[in-house]
Amino acid sequence: MRGGNYVRCWIVKCKTERCGWPLFLDVIGPQNRAVHAVVPACRPFKVTCPECNTENLYGQSDLEEHNLEDPPKGCCKEFVDAIVGATDPDSRKEAV
Repeated sequence: MRGGNYVRCWIVKCKTERCGWPLFLDVIGPQNRAVHAVVPACRPFKVTCPECNTENLYGQSDLEEHNLEDPPKGCCKEFVDAIVGATDPDSRKEAV
């Protein structure tokens, strides 16, 4: 370990029974215990778990803020699309 060089991230936990694998969605910013991120409005989105290879449907209430030492580069496209779909008034996409 590099001594606690953590980054705040959005994750969801796999909903598949007996899995619960944390699925990285996006970076929030640097670790700051004094500030909690506002949960973004998002429409439902599907993500496939790399651990159990099962696709599940997630929503705003499933989002969790976690500190990760080395988050993956980039972000989960389905999550970003779900946020844009919820905040863009011209977007009329429905969840798949």
